[in-house]
Amino acid sequence: MLSPEDIIIRRNQGIPIKAIAAIYRRSAVVYLSMPGSGILRPQDFVGKTIASAGQQGSVRDFEFQLDAMIKTLGMDMALIRNVPYDPEYKGFYNGSVDVTAAYATGGLIKVRQKGYAPNIIWPGDYKVRFYSDTLATTDQMVDRQSEKLFRFLRASLKGWQTAVGDPTGTIETIMKYAQTKDRKIQTAMFEAMLPLVHTGEDMIGWMRPKDWHDMHQMLAEQGLIDNPKDQVNQLFTMQFLDRIKQEGLR
Repeated sequence: MLSPEDIIIRRNQGIPIKAIAAIYRRSAVVYLSMPGSGILRPQDFVGKTIASAGQQGSVRDFEFQLDAMIKTLGMDMALIRNVPYDPEYKGFYNGSVDVTAAYATGGLIKVRQKGYAPNIIWPGDYKVRFYSDTLATTDQMVDRQSEKLFRFLRASLKGWQTAVGDPTGTIETIMKYAQTKDRKIQTAMFEAMLPLVHTGEDMIGWMRPKDWHDMHQMLAEQGLIDNPKDQVNQLFTMQFLDRIKQEGLR
């Protein structure tokens, strides 16, 4: 699994990878503020300290989506203090950080377990709509192992379909293999994941060319990649999803 940001940036660097399905059709990235802080929307970030910065070489979707959201709204990132993201949220708890990035499927649950009811800002509400966990492969695999990829993707999507259709059974399976043997946490994570994977718009895993164009354009506007328009269609292939849609998950 890769983030679409990783796929776009690596492809721009000449690495021949491309997406074959978007498992999380909506990103799990959110930005949290404390109740009573008055920070309810991105416009309230001005003059505040935001914990979203990543390290070079790591997945940096928190800061990429923050930057895209701020620019989409016509705001100036220079008016925001962006500090490194802390998965333990220490600064957020002690008040030295006003807003922290988090995943709705992980960090948000952790913060709520601490007894907080944070305000939640979703980038998707501000026209920043990214996929999240995405299945990717290489151009060579697509060209030379297409049947194997088709069978792999069909089995993967069938598994997701089964999981979505049987939450109780899925939780039982998760509990057998999860490192964290806490049913409440695993249930909360599964429930947070469901609307991001099964959006009700298309089949699970489906991708839309316009979404890839929009994500590519947002990263280009941040200066993170070049912007050759002919590159966008190399980021993904619909051949396997189209075939699965036609033949079904069997």
